[in-house]
Amino acid sequence: MYRLLVCFIAPYQCLQCQSPILGTFFQLLSGTFSNSGDPGRFDPDCPQDLIEVEFLPVQIKSMENFTGGFTILFTERVNGAIYRLEVLTVKLDVDRVIHLQPYNITDNTVVQGGQVNRTLLSALGVGSFQTRSECEVIYRAIESNNFVAAWPDCTGHYGGELATYTISLSCNALSFVSVLDLFHEKPCNFPYVIWLKERFPLPPNMVYNNHGGGDPCNCPAS
Repeated sequence: MYRLLVCFIAPYQCLQCQSPILGTFFQLLSGTFSNSGDPGRFDPDCPQDLIEVEFLPVQIKSMENFTGGFTILFTERVNGAIYRLEVLTVKLDVDRVIHLQPYNITDNTVVQGGQVNRTLLSALGVGSFQTRSECEVIYRAIESNNFVAAWPDCTGHYGGELATYTISLSCNALSFVSVLDLFHEKPCNFPYVIWLKERFPLPPNMVYNNHGGGDPCNCPAS
């Protein structure tokens, strides 16, 4: 007797639904971070800029369907002024590497007074976003609650030069080193440490088997 095995090909996101790596990554990343109270920022030998970043989970159906990934709105403010405003698509590959692709928002109507209208953003089509393949961000897990990344600076402020940040994401902080004049942030040999200030709740499609329902490190925001 023969048995007939029927296989169904699931959408890309469903193939990742059993991934605790992505669940933990989304928990750690989703929130607001700032170095406003970090003592290292005021070191007279190596003063640092005020950095505020926000990773806000959003659902942009056109981009999720087009890329097969999840979407996050990324904002970076340097000394109070917006420097980066991008949509990141997030995917996990078979080698457990997390890929983020930053997209510029070309429809200026969704940004009003330095704030993004999330309703308009969610309704945009894929034609309202632009990216370059060399801008891809690569994250790897080095421990269950610790990720490192190579993050190219694709803001286009440096006449075609492409510098790359090395970034660490841990339980309640992001850190990076800005030692090159190519970077927008003031150069400093000591790492910028950007502390978690607020965690954002994850939408249901970013929660994986109890990974995403609570604090991944039992560490409160600073």
